[in-house]
Amino acid sequence: MKTIQGGTMYTKKTTKKKPAAKKTITKRKPAKNPAAPWKPKTRALMLRTCKADMTGHGGFKWPRSGYVEAPDWNPAAVCGGGLHGLLWGEGDAGYLSVAEGAVWMVVEVDAGEVVSIDGDKVKVPRGNVVFAGQRHEATAFLMADPG
Repeated sequence: MKTIQGGTMYTKKTTKKKPAAKKTITKRKPAKNPAAPWKPKTRALMLRTCKADMTGHGGFKWPRSGYVEAPDWNPAAVCGGGLHGLLWGEGDAGYLSVAEGAVWMVVEVDAGEVVSIDGDKVKVPRGNVVFAGQRHEATAFLMADPG
């Protein structure tokens, strides 16, 4: 571009802007466990507790609600390899936490998948967290269920 200032001609360089690069949108793969609700064939409820940060024994992170699945499922009647709790709140209460801030949970499970461990507690491969809160609320939830 040429301009004249005070009788002198100057040439001004101009640069063209490059067109913006097209953004590539990558579709995400569907979640391993779809949002569609899981329904047990024969419904039962399991009571359990976890820390305030929703972690259980071994550091497993529980959801406050919805579907949950054991990443290490093992159907053997031994501790470990599943989601643990007390079926219908019955068993050894020593497995439940009374610590300040403990979260009491009620998990809907399939009775056909329940594995009893020494008659003290049970484990399951999956379930639906239907309640998470304080102890008195969780036990009231269990007692109100006609199950």
